[in-house]
Amino acid sequence: MALPETHQWPFEQQKQRAADIVHLLSLYTNILDSYVIEFFSENLWELVPCSWRETLSDLKAPQLSMLLLEQGPCAGRQSVWPLSLLAYRAAAHALAFPRQPREACSPPPHVPSGAGPGGQEFRADCSHSPRISRLFCKHVKPKKQHEIQRLGAVREPSHRGRLVKKLCDSTGCERVVDIGSGQTADGQEAWGPEPARILLPRHVVGRVDPGATWQDLVRLLEPEEGSPEREGWGWCQPFVLTGLHACGDLGPAALRLFAHCPSARGITAVSCCYMKASASSSSCSGPADSGYPMSAWVRALPGHALPYKLRETACHAIEDYAGRLRVQHTGLRVHCYRAVLETIVRRLRPSVRRPALQLARNAHLLPFDDYARAGLRRLGLDPETRWDTALVQSMLGQEGKVIAYFCLNLLLAPAIETLILLDRLIYLQEQGIECALLPLFEPRFSPRNFVLVGAKAGGRVRDLLRPEEGAPSGQAQGSRGREV
Repeated sequence: MALPETHQWPFEQQKQRAADIVHLLSLYTNILDSYVIEFFSENLWELVPCSWRETLSDLKAPQLSMLLLEQGPCAGRQSVWPLSLLAYRAAAHALAFPRQPREACSPPPHVPSGAGPGGQEFRADCSHSPRISRLFCKHVKPKKQHEIQRLGAVREPSHRGRLVKKLCDSTGCERVVDIGSGQTADGQEAWGPEPARILLPRHVVGRVDPGATWQDLVRLLEPEEGSPEREGWGWCQPFVLTGLHACGDLGPAALRLFAHCPSARGITAVSCCYMKASASSSSCSGPADSGYPMSAWVRALPGHALPYKLRETACHAIEDYAGRLRVQHTGLRVHCYRAVLETIVRRLRPSVRRPALQLARNAHLLPFDDYARAGLRRLGLDPETRWDTALVQSMLGQEGKVIAYFCLNLLLAPAIETLILLDRLIYLQEQGIECALLPLFEPRFSPRNFVLVGAKAGGRVRDLLRPEEGAPSGQAQGSRGREV
């Protein structure tokens, strides 16, 4: 089966989508750049258009999931929605890359929909995937196992589990450089159970600086004098770069090293923690090695800046939260609890804004008074403080509004992530490199589920992503690099 036409998106269409997302975000910056824990202390509900408030106030948690966060027809409404709210929803869904892999997996029976592990591989044993040897599963959590077997394992019958292997074959590489891998099984499992081709992994400790040159990377990889790996080593030996959840600036740094290093023939990059990446806000300022924007196109767009809050929103797990809304999970009240507590904290110490607060995992199950006293104690404030009980109860009664406000932010999370990933995709295309984005992992299990695939030296990304005979096709977004 042929790949969807989106895999052949023209370069100009990719750039236009980025521009459209920037414009959409600029219309709602006041809502997106706010924190739900300040819902009461900053009166955030007033930021929402009046007609939207009337509609959202009447929605229950399952309706917020079905009618707002989930894609598809907005059916089942019990009132007429404002056109502006319908347009907001439609634009958010239309501009975001599709997140669901074609080979969708359902969560195991003991896991609620929208929460926790997913995938057929964990139905028999929730802690071990049978698609990966137990030798490589020690100290590797199920989520990581799911990602490893889809990214690099040979034994997976579809193209999704052979991506790194096929990229190596296509580009003529026998070496894989796994950036940011720690000491997990990524490198071992990339080659799978073909004994004749297994290359023993070598763990290199070093820092990949965002401003590092490709020569710095090659020197870091160079084996020590006298080691067996030293024999036959040379900087010109080709390799494939891979990074599974490269955090912050590590993802952009890997892309720049790939683009400039002659020995790097291919890359598979899965990024995370966008808020930890460096960012510039002007087309005329900011470091050239910033994590966002990377591309000249996005850098030139007026209003392209993504404040910390928006980049943090891009990391949220929309499928998980939608699942919690559907089942009306008790954890939904945590935002309201924290927002009410914020008003108490500010009354006691006006100079404190959004202090970090870590309580017991199920603190939201406590009565609010107990939750608040535990929070005040953790913040070093008087836990015996008295507050206006009537006012607190009034705020707690607005939990539905707090949830709705959070959903308005969360709805645009996939579009913000799409802009960040598009910027990286366009950057590689500006270097003349063929590349594509593929939703590789089950998003309910691994929310940062996009892998950016790039190939040089004649490797065709389209051929790499083509399913083998009998395997279902996937969804990919990308195009050939610009002719330079």
